[in-house]
Amino acid sequence: MRLRTKIFLLALASTVLVGLTTATLFARSWQKIASAYGLSILQARLDHQGLNDSFEGWEIESRDQSPRWLSAPPADSRGVEKELASEIAKVVTKTRLPEGCFEYTSDVQKGRRYFLAFRTSSDKASVRIIGLESASILSNLKPWAVPFLGILLAVIALVGGVSFAVSAALDRDYAMIQRALENIGAGRLKDLMLPKSQDPSIQSLALGLKNLSRVLDQKDQQISDVSSMAYLDPMTGIPNYRSFVRFADELLAAAPLPGHSKALAILDVDFFKKVNDTYGHPVGDFVLKEVARILRETLRGDPSATERPKDFFARYGGEEFVIVMPKVDPALAQTAPLRILNKLKSTRLHVPAGITENGESVVISITASFGLAIWESGWTREQWVKEADQGLYNAKKNGRARVVRLRPSVAEWTG
Repeated sequence: MRLRTKIFLLALASTVLVGLTTATLFARSWQKIASAYGLSILQARLDHQGLNDSFEGWEIESRDQSPRWLSAPPADSRGVEKELASEIAKVVTKTRLPEGCFEYTSDVQKGRRYFLAFRTSSDKASVRIIGLESASILSNLKPWAVPFLGILLAVIALVGGVSFAVSAALDRDYAMIQRALENIGAGRLKDLMLPKSQDPSIQSLALGLKNLSRVLDQKDQQISDVSSMAYLDPMTGIPNYRSFVRFADELLAAAPLPGHSKALAILDVDFFKKVNDTYGHPVGDFVLKEVARILRETLRGDPSATERPKDFFARYGGEEFVIVMPKVDPALAQTAPLRILNKLKSTRLHVPAGITENGESVVISITASFGLAIWESGWTREQWVKEADQGLYNAKKNGRARVVRLRPSVAEWTG
């Protein structure tokens, strides 16, 4: 078989390999993109952001386990509106969480998948549930897929067309191209070795491969960015409840560190409702952002970071934040919460005039209460959170602006 024919067949096979690999990666990632996109839309609406007439979902309120539609149910419910609302309320109740986002398959409407976001009211009397059908998300994302696939097909066609023109005399360049195609097909897109030939066809092929790797790399980054949105709180920009759950579960699944323990602290801004009632919700949002900033600054600089993992923090929900200390001396676990408490006490928050109800700037002082829990062997994440939450309850009851730990013995710190 002539070398030119071998080159053509190899280029054709490599083009097909790239196309199949790209199609497979795209197919596997598309549902994840849709899930991250759908959950981010619902989370934004749940946080009173992104409200517009183009929202295609619906809302349910469940009070005393009696759900009711706050908006029109899905158009194709076909007379099962009550059953569907009841099923959704039961699915949310089974999570036993005050807030969350997830996807589920309906039994009432066989085969239909829905995204749900929910949040329990502050008095725990009702649950607000926002839903969106999976098919609707895929329909909204479909216009994004067409240009992406068009670019991929065009570049792949370019690779095949240019490869056919490669001269049999350029064995060295052909070998480099072969290796580059294999790397792209295997997903190794960084630092591709391409021939530096003076032949126009080789130059075009090298440029096509470089563009293809750049397009694929950009799409990988976009997929990563969209996926990460589901794990960030859209208002404060710090990790959200989903991130905390993932981090805590991975931490508890890892082998314990000898001589050290793990600690969890839940922070609740004192009199936060009074801030909202007095100055308005925009000022309340400003306060939460400032608390997130203080957490970043206070927990960022750890002189012993080379000896122990950095502390993790996230917005737990509402005015509550959570701090996880993966490796601490149990006798010193209160150090980080106290550092944050003292920072909050000494900070005066200067609220800009543009976000207050009366249009005038204001200076606010805030404090916070902390519940601290040292992890005990055999505890689940839920038990760990419950222990810290009980400590937080005692801190609120005993006068606020303090850190309370219940085990191994009751202890309280006020800074």
